[in-house]
Amino acid sequence: MEYDKANTPPANPFQASLTLTSSVENPGVPGESDCSQDTGEFKPMQMLMETPLTVECGVDLTVKLVTHEELLCCHSKLLSGRFAKAKPLRAQYKRTKTISDQLAEYVFPEVSPKEFEDGGLEAQVMPLIIHAYDEQLPLVAHLKKIKMVIDETVQEQITAKNIRKITAKDLARAEDLPTRLSYLKSRSIQIIAERLFVMIHQINKKEEKIALNDEVRAAAQHRIFLPGVDEETVLSLMRWIYQGTLHYQDTERLYNILQLAIMLGVEALAETCLTKLYNAASDSIRDALDSGVALRSMLGFGPDPVDNVLGVIFKHVTQDKCTPKRLQDLITDTLAVSLDKELFEEVKGVLSLEMALQIIEAMLCYGQHAKSELCLEDCIKDKEEKSVQDEVENSIGS
Repeated sequence: MEYDKANTPPANPFQASLTLTSSVENPGVPGESDCSQDTGEFKPMQMLMETPLTVECGVDLTVKLVTHEELLCCHSKLLSGRFAKAKPLRAQYKRTKTISDQLAEYVFPEVSPKEFEDGGLEAQVMPLIIHAYDEQLPLVAHLKKIKMVIDETVQEQITAKNIRKITAKDLARAEDLPTRLSYLKSRSIQIIAERLFVMIHQINKKEEKIALNDEVRAAAQHRIFLPGVDEETVLSLMRWIYQGTLHYQDTERLYNILQLAIMLGVEALAETCLTKLYNAASDSIRDALDSGVALRSMLGFGPDPVDNVLGVIFKHVTQDKCTPKRLQDLITDTLAVSLDKELFEEVKGVLSLEMALQIIEAMLCYGQHAKSELCLEDCIKDKEEKSVQDEVENSIGS
C-alpha cells in the first residue's frame, strides 16, 4: 500500500486560496472481524493465537514480549510473506531439536556411564549418531562440522583402545561408521553422543546469533527483532492488534507507532497514524494563520512555545532517513510559501540538499501559480473596465 498517494489532503495549508479541510477519511481502527479480510475465510480467535512469537526490542534487545504469528499475519502481508518463506527452515529447526532432545536422554548427567552400560543403551544411541552423520541432520550448512566431530571422537576412542576384542587387521578394514561404532565400548558410544549433543547445541546458538541480521531466519525461530524500538511503542501496536484501540501519550509516540507500523507492514494502522498526524499538523497551521503566529515560532525557532505536532513532524522530516512522503510534502510546501530570510537562517542548518531543492521547486511552482492568478485578475479587471466603457459609449450614442 502507498501511504502517501491514497486520498492525499491538500498539500499546503498555508495557501490562502486553498481550503484546509482534509479529503482523507479516517479509516478507523479494525476490530477482530477485519483479520480475515485478506484471506476471505473466517478464523475463530483461537486459531489466530496458535503460534507464539517473541518480539525482542529496546536497547540491546533486552525487552522480550510475546505475541502471536497468526494475528500479526492477519494485519500484515509483509509478515505473512516472511513467515511463509521461513516455513522450510522452521521445519529443519524442529527436526534438529528432535535429534538434540533424543540425544539429551542418554548423556550425562541424565544417564551415568554405568547406567548407560548396564542398560545397553548404546544400541539405541548408535542409530541417532549414524542418522546425524549420514547427512540427515536438517541444518545442512553444518553437516561438515557434525561429521568432523564424530570422526575425530571415534578415532580418539580407537587410539585410546576403548574397543571390544578385535584384531588390528579387522579394525583397519573397518571404513564405514556403523562398523566402526560396533567395535567401540559402551562408554565410547556415550562420549560420541555427548560431543554430538554439545555440537548441536553450539550450532543452535550460532543460528540464533546469525538470526540477528536475518529476518527470515529469525522468523523461523519464532522471533522478531526490533532494535532501538522502545517497549511502549511495541505495546501500543500490540494493543491495536489485539483490542482494536490506538493509545498514545503524545505526538512523538504517535509518530513512533507510525514508523513501527510501516516497518512491520501493518498498513491499516500506518494509515490511521499518518492521517492523524497530517490532520493535526494541518489544524495547527490553520490556527497559526488565524492567530497570526509565525511559522518559525511553531517550529521552535521563535520566542513562543514550539507547536508540538508540527515541531515533531519537522524534526523527523529533516533528521530521519525515511519519512512518509505526505508529511515531507506538508513541511516542504509549508516552508515554500512561508520562507523568509529570517526563517531560512534558522532552518538552513538542518535541511538536506535534496529537501532544499524540493523547497525551491515548490516556491517556483507557487510563484508561477500566483503570477497566473494575477494575470487572471488583470484580465478580468480589463474586461470589466471595457464593459463599463462600452455601456457609457452606448448611453452617449443613444
